[in-house]
Amino acid sequence: MSITILILCNSVSQIYSYLNSPYRIRPLKEQKYYVPELSKAKKIRFDYETASFIKNAIEIFNNKIQFSSERMIINLYNFPELTYLLGGTSPGYPWYANPKYKNNDFINCHYINFSNKEKFRTAIILQESSYPITQDFIACLMRHDVLFPDDYMLIDSLAKPKDIGYIYIYMFPNIW
Repeated sequence: MSITILILCNSVSQIYSYLNSPYRIRPLKEQKYYVPELSKAKKIRFDYETASFIKNAIEIFNNKIQFSSERMIINLYNFPELTYLLGGTSPGYPWYANPKYKNNDFINCHYINFSNKEKFRTAIILQESSYPITQDFIACLMRHDVLFPDDYMLIDSLAKPKDIGYIYIYMFPNIW
């Protein structure tokens, strides 16, 4: 009997915790905003800040970039969900692994090696302001004829939701 009560209490506790603070997002009761412009995620609810962030990203991608899903997005560090919500693809790894961890530049370059090289010139590069790109990774991109940031033009920036900093959006100028 006591084991049953213990399991019941634990279950109630887990459900309550999930509803009040699910992993990496606001409480469930704050997630009441839809972003109908998302073709693949129309039924997902977001909190107000995240919905505004996504709407701003969609506006930039539609109006300033004329984005199509065939175009690769190289997401330099921590917003893989933005790539997928916008209908983009990333090369190999879903995001740039933070270089402060051992071997991450090797891992990042490894996945770039197996990517479609022809799509790199039309790629959109998203760079998070709080994570600078290492010289090793810039050298890796150069080996694949991607001269970032030199040959790329800053198109716009997005203020990160619930955080300090920006996501910078770059494109190769001949495509813009």
